[in-house]
Amino acid sequence: MAEKKILMIIPNLDFGGAQQSFRSLANGLNESHQVIVCVFNTFQGVSFSYDPEIIDLEIPGGNHWLSKMYRFYQRWRAVRRLKKQLGIQTSISYLEGANYLNVLSRTGDQVVISVRGSQYHDETIGGVLGWLRRNLLIPLLYRRAHKIIALNRGISRELTQGMGFPQDKVLVIRNFYQIPYLENSAAEALEQEFTSIFQGTTAAYAGRLANGKGIRRIIDVFEKLLVIRPECKLVLLGDGPQEAQLKAYARSVTDQVYAHGEQHLEELKSAKIIFLGYQENPYKFISKADIMLIASSSEGGPNILFESIICGTLVVSADCPYGPKEVLAPQWGDQIVSKPLVGDNGILLPMLDENSKLEDLQLWAQVILEYMTNPKARLAIEKRAKIWVRKYSQESILQKWQRVI
Repeated sequence: MAEKKILMIIPNLDFGGAQQSFRSLANGLNESHQVIVCVFNTFQGVSFSYDPEIIDLEIPGGNHWLSKMYRFYQRWRAVRRLKKQLGIQTSISYLEGANYLNVLSRTGDQVVISVRGSQYHDETIGGVLGWLRRNLLIPLLYRRAHKIIALNRGISRELTQGMGFPQDKVLVIRNFYQIPYLENSAAEALEQEFTSIFQGTTAAYAGRLANGKGIRRIIDVFEKLLVIRPECKLVLLGDGPQEAQLKAYARSVTDQVYAHGEQHLEELKSAKIIFLGYQENPYKFISKADIMLIASSSEGGPNILFESIICGTLVVSADCPYGPKEVLAPQWGDQIVSKPLVGDNGILLPMLDENSKLEDLQLWAQVILEYMTNPKARLAIEKRAKIWVRKYSQESILQKWQRVI
């Protein structure tokens, strides 16, 4: 394939699932094309390493609607100028704001936009502005793209059946994973001070400590689990805007809470809920846990689900729209899970929310306990899943992107 000039656009390069996948795609495509990364600003830093050149527009967001419109205009003018000056042939954008700009700054380039999450179940798309985005801006602007890349089949159905986009315009391409790198990272030994965490039965959560991730519900479930099995532990990897609130909430459940960097290491030995914060290599922790928990209200990928499978850790997830079911139980179809479902690649459970009943929390706790204490059953699912996940290697997914660009 002839080398092309590709502009990849994203609002920021923070630590997040979309940014992580964006980096992987940029680096992968850069091996056979000339890729330039364009970011609105890097005020929060650059969380991942990039092989392509990064062009930082250094344009902040606005504080109210008038300044937001002005900043959008500045960004549109800058991106359009970049496309012309660099002779861009294909433009790929991640996340909604970048997708709008990519479409509106179109010159002679092929415009490809990536839709990472549900437009109907995302908690951040609400109110009057959310209605306008879902019913006006997205249907009107996304239609002008040449191709729309949906992260899973559920999102694809929303775009084609819910918003009326032509089926030949919408393609499903999942993220890819550098499987050998993740396996090597997972095999790395833990520092001595952390080894005591995984000497008993341990559940884990890894990701942003943010709204929509269901972390309070995970803590609620763990409270019920502690009643049945007092020696078990919950490890939370990651940081985010809800970190302080979640630590306070955990301490309302048990006084045996450890926050890395805030307490003496001696307190770690007796802790039941353990906040380890951001770890440069989270995979060596994930691989030592018995179970990875996902309780989000909606998910596109999610990366941690695939990464946990690659690390050899059983995933127990809420049946949220849409990502988990398509991975853990692809044979199940669209029917919503109302009781525990043992899929080919993991366990699905009914969703939890603020109104979940005591029996819902107890159901989660019982299922977690069952697989925590049954390594034979756990290992059977883990082995199947590790074979299945090989189809999402870098080589196989990049081939799909090569056909698009």
